[in-house]
Amino acid sequence: MMYKKDLHLVLAFCLLLFCSVVFGDAIVINVKNPPYNAKGDDKTNDTDAIQNAINQNQGKTILLKDGVFAVTSGVTISANTVLMGQNATLKSIAPTYGLLTINSGTKVSGLVIDGNNTTAIAIKIANGSKDVTIDNSVIKNIYYPSSHNTGVFSWPGGCDGIAISSTSISGINCDSRMASRGIYLNDCNNIVINDCNVFDVNSPTDGDCIYISMPIDGDAWADCNIVILNSRFSDFSKRGIKLQCSEATVKNNVIKISDSCQRTGIEFFGKSTLIHDNKIYIEKGIAGIIGTGKHKIDKSEIKNNIIILDPDGRNLRHLGSSTGGIRLGHANGVTITGNTIDAYRGLFWHGVSNSVFTGNILDVNVVADGYEYSNNNTFQTE
Repeated sequence: MMYKKDLHLVLAFCLLLFCSVVFGDAIVINVKNPPYNAKGDDKTNDTDAIQNAINQNQGKTILLKDGVFAVTSGVTISANTVLMGQNATLKSIAPTYGLLTINSGTKVSGLVIDGNNTTAIAIKIANGSKDVTIDNSVIKNIYYPSSHNTGVFSWPGGCDGIAISSTSISGINCDSRMASRGIYLNDCNNIVINDCNVFDVNSPTDGDCIYISMPIDGDAWADCNIVILNSRFSDFSKRGIKLQCSEATVKNNVIKISDSCQRTGIEFFGKSTLIHDNKIYIEKGIAGIIGTGKHKIDKSEIKNNIIILDPDGRNLRHLGSSTGGIRLGHANGVTITGNTIDAYRGLFWHGVSNSVFTGNILDVNVVADGYEYSNNNTFQTE
């Protein structure tokens, strides 16, 4: 005979099975199921349903499945919690400064995040967070009036361990005198950005697909330990990648500098920067790669990159004398080797010491400190 207390336990267990699914050791909470009852119909405000599911299930996987889940304010993901999408979009339908805030141990996976041009930040990584992951997701349509607007953002930062992979970020726009960034991380360490596609990042003054900034440590930018690889960057108004940091690797990326770009594909400012095996196509801009040593550039290497043709097959010389392959200023201990460069100026450098330029394939002469070097392409500064 079943007692009333036993019946209550059975009913509670059945309810748990109805609103959650167990995958291995992970419990997955579907926000459409009771007691949360999100609609995902692109019109009902699902903010409270999603936030309640997160708050009541820290450390579990929160599932948004089959629908467009409309929110009117920001959602915060608890530490060590996964927000997972399956054929699902999280969409802002009212002005809000930030759409998602994530914390230590958080993972966002398989989700489309649509700012709907009503939000300034798609994902904010909370200050001091550790070991956060964003993968297999889409971030789009980020705009908020009179604001700097960003896809993935951390400020003032202090985060350690950020992995962003197989994610598309696009449609980041802003008003005059504001900045647009696909990814902007300040004072963060141990970052991996892999197999991402960042494009359509525009501003009348400053639009970068990736901007990494660290504080000054002595006479150089502090170490960041960032790796950017196997990714695509295009249709940005200023830079594909901006690195105000030391200890950075940029490898095997494709960067297309369109005719709206004001500056460059890659610009680096710190020491121990490795730029290897990238393909950079230019329609407009100052150079494919720029190294600026206002603070110390040292022990860096630019190797085996191709800086040659725009997507339509024209070479860089049609752009005039202001466009070059590589520009380097006020740097020490830089090796430039194995690159293929077709530009009006293959290399322009000034105030560079203890550096080597050798083994590159050029279609033009090299200009260094105001002097032209022949295409034998071997010289060393002291």
